[in-house]
Amino acid sequence: MKVETKVIVDAKEPDNEDVQVETPGVGRIILQGLCDEEILENVTLPLLDFREDPSINKVELLVHSNGGYMLESLYLLDIIESYPKSLDIIITKAMSMAFIIAISGKNNKNVRRYAYPNSILLMHRGEITIDGSASAASDFIGFSSDLEKITKKHILKNSTMSSEEYDKIWKNEFYMTGAQALKYHFIDKLLV
Repeated sequence: MKVETKVIVDAKEPDNEDVQVETPGVGRIILQGLCDEEILENVTLPLLDFREDPSINKVELLVHSNGGYMLESLYLLDIIESYPKSLDIIITKAMSMAFIIAISGKNNKNVRRYAYPNSILLMHRGEITIDGSASAASDFIGFSSDLEKITKKHILKNSTMSSEEYDKIWKNEFYMTGAQALKYHFIDKLLV
């Protein structure tokens, strides 16, 4: 996963008009690529560091990802749901696990979720690969049922989608643009 973490604490005048002036006090994290074991170092730790840094007033989490592994990323939902500073989640592409992360925080007054009208989002059931003994596979299949319940609860809590709509859609590949995501309140506002 390629992730850029950028802390902007001191803005300087640009040398020419083509250079954008960064906003002081903003921490920026870019979630780009696969949600895998590197998400801990590249997304979680900067989020936690920015939370404690008094020079950071606002955090921007830019999401451009095809998704990845739920087991590596699920705890991020808890961090976002309780984030104590201003946190803007800006979606250009959020598919699969990245979608689940990006829609977090609807009920946290500090979190705002944005997408462009033509941003791409994907909600789906995902897939699992099981390797190991038959008993280990059986145990994981049982646990995956718990993960599906957690996912459903999270999606319903962070949208206006009904349980019935969710049950119809979840087993399919439900692609949507940012404009369509706004219909279900997966995002708070479109950027134009």
